[in-house]
Amino acid sequence: MHRICSVTLSVLLFSLLTGCVSPWKSEFHPDPALAGEAFSPRATCQVRLVEPERLDAYFEDFRARLAASDVAYEDWTDEQLLAEDAQFVRALRLPVPAEQVVMLGQSSFIAEKRSDPHAGPLGKIAAKLGADYVIASIKYLGKEERISSYPETTYSNLTMRRRIKTKRGYHYVTDTGQVSSTTWVPMQVTVDRYQHTAYFVRRLDDEGE
Repeated sequence: MHRICSVTLSVLLFSLLTGCVSPWKSEFHPDPALAGEAFSPRATCQVRLVEPERLDAYFEDFRARLAASDVAYEDWTDEQLLAEDAQFVRALRLPVPAEQVVMLGQSSFIAEKRSDPHAGPLGKIAAKLGADYVIASIKYLGKEERISSYPETTYSNLTMRRRIKTKRGYHYVTDTGQVSSTTWVPMQVTVDRYQHTAYFVRRLDDEGE
């Protein structure tokens, strides 16, 4: 019945435990509550952005509610789940009541450059998955130092003497040229890190599709 809170909890755990560099499509994680249920594609999908600070504030409040509750999350009532759904929908700024929302899943990855959700394939990917909205959030995580290998090419002159045969007999000639050698040198570099997250949302119509 309520398909948002399960994604809310899984997104919270995912953001704490993982972070790998990969595109929107390959890092899509469907909502476990859907149990493999497939939805028909949409013709278009609206791409929206939400500030990471807004989502951070929601998840901080969500953790506080979990910690303060004497009832395990798995035992929450439908009323509690729907109330939490409404909080998450509000954080995403969705113009849809929580009871009309199906959270298809989420995508999360870290990259060295900030991707533009509007300029890339995110909208088309979401539409094929059946989403009416895809809400993206990009958070700057700071800089990271790492060791990367870069090619270093050196050049040197080569002189060779060789014997050739002519009509007058044998004699030596001198050839000169240049040779190159490439080696991979480890270097410490500093790169930026951006956390990319997207939530794929389907709006239910009057027939529940």
